[in-house]
Amino acid sequence: PAPLPEEPISVPTPKIATKDTPEHHLLFTILHFEQVGKPIDHTLPHEWIERSHPAGVLLDRFLGLMGQDDWPGRDHLDNLLETEEERTLVASLLFESPQIDDPVKVANEALRLIQSRSLEPRVRQIELALANTSTDSNVDANSLFKELLDIKRQLRAPLRLPAA
Repeated sequence: PAPLPEEPISVPTPKIATKDTPEHHLLFTILHFEQVGKPIDHTLPHEWIERSHPAGVLLDRFLGLMGQDDWPGRDHLDNLLETEEERTLVASLLFESPQIDDPVKVANEALRLIQSRSLEPRVRQIELALANTSTDSNVDANSLFKELLDIKRQLRAPLRLPAA
């Protein structure tokens, strides 16, 4: 038999469908239930929004407008959409009928997922750093421990929209 080539086999990285992201769910929610947009804007730190896909980019843009009371309404979005991909996404979201009984509940779950996704990697970093510290290390274990406690406290109190 012929020898196998030495090239490494490339396995495609599984890509999460953007429909499964909390940003996609929040975008859908604010397009169909505009009244939750401003509270979401005031609750969600924008740096936590994943902008590597159109749903995150649009969510960030739309929440910013809603938070500043510059939102033109879902029927006047043409000037806010910059790419064909954004236009297609918004058209498909607006065409879809909302099967949501409680938009605040949906928004709160998406906020919780974004918060976890944003904070949990830092928890793992800190835990690893603390596990690897030695007495002669430059790592300030006390400040790391305080940060760890603060992040865990935040995770125990998930982001939630204010009660209406």
